[in-house]
Amino acid sequence: MGTAKAATTAVPPPSAAATDAAPLHTGDDWSAYGGSTSARRYSPLKEINRGNVASLEKVWDIHTGDLPVKNTKNTYGAENTPLRIGDTLYVCTPKDMVIALDPATGRNRRNDWKAGLALPDRA
Repeated sequence: MGTAKAATTAVPPPSAAATDAAPLHTGDDWSAYGGSTSARRYSPLKEINRGNVASLEKVWDIHTGDLPVKNTKNTYGAENTPLRIGDTLYVCTPKDMVIALDPATGRNRRNDWKAGLALPDRA
């Protein structure tokens, strides 16, 4: 019988470990969950930083109009990653509808367009 050799694993240098090998990268667009296809949740943009984040103010919010009825209160929540592609922000509602918004104003870009299936309320 032959002699067994210990398995070795090559560890990339620190600079290579921080490199995002995903084919889709984050930049002005946030077009995938987590920013890129590797979902690192890192943005290279510099406009918002530690020095000015505390001074940010809310300029708009959105009410999707599909929150459940009274008997299902607290069973749904808005837990999604909005996607920005070009000049449109896409958000998913609590009942799995997708709405296209103007990122500057929060207005619906598609004249009340919602794509997807309207899920029924759970009793």
